[in-house]
Amino acid sequence: MLKNLVAPPRLEIDELEARDLAAFPLAAEDVLERAHCTGSAVGDGSRSRWSEAYFDRCRLNAVPWTAAHWQDVRFEECDLANVTAAGAYGARVEFLGCRLLGFSAPESSWYDILWRDCSANLVHFRYAKFVRVRFENCDFKDADFQNCDLRGAVFHNCKLEGAQFSFCQLDKADWRGSDVTGLRVNAASLKGVVVTPFQAACFGKLLGLRVSWTDGEANGAAGGKTGPVGDDPAGSPGKGSGA
Repeated sequence: MLKNLVAPPRLEIDELEARDLAAFPLAAEDVLERAHCTGSAVGDGSRSRWSEAYFDRCRLNAVPWTAAHWQDVRFEECDLANVTAAGAYGARVEFLGCRLLGFSAPESSWYDILWRDCSANLVHFRYAKFVRVRFENCDFKDADFQNCDLRGAVFHNCKLEGAQFSFCQLDKADWRGSDVTGLRVNAASLKGVVVTPFQAACFGKLLGLRVSWTDGEANGAAGGKTGPVGDDPAGSPGKGSGA
């Protein structure tokens, strides 16, 4: 198992100041710290800077977050669906049980990030950089990670059906335990990715391989079975144990 050591946010939640987001409209370039936020955000979160903040069941998708800066922040059961956060920066940030359908953060930078139990279909992260990131139990169906730096990223028990990883940097990225059925990636980007043998069968076609599930001679001449990539007599090769 590859280690992915993600530093948690530096938060003392009991010591944070309560802040009702609906009562205090955001303004671009606001600087806020040590806040326990609730309610629905209004105004403009662009280029705002947040440190030591806990977003507790907040609705955040009614305002833009372009180039926002989040450091030591936790989002728990928040609604960030269709949020635009292009060029955002995050360090020691957690997304826990959040709704992130259509969340868009191209050309963003993320350091020490945990996503857990999130609904994240159709997220858009093109050209983003991730350093020490872990995704657990997340649904990334049809997500767009093209041209991202995801070296060392761990995807544990995630749904990656139809997700796009072409032209990514993926050395030491770990997909074991996730469903990679229908995942899209170019052959060069697969270099260094950690997968199970069953998952490897999904990508064999990209490498010009024909996968056989027995030890027989080529083309089944001595009882062996060959077939299209992913033709696993034991079941779908899309998901393997591990991570």
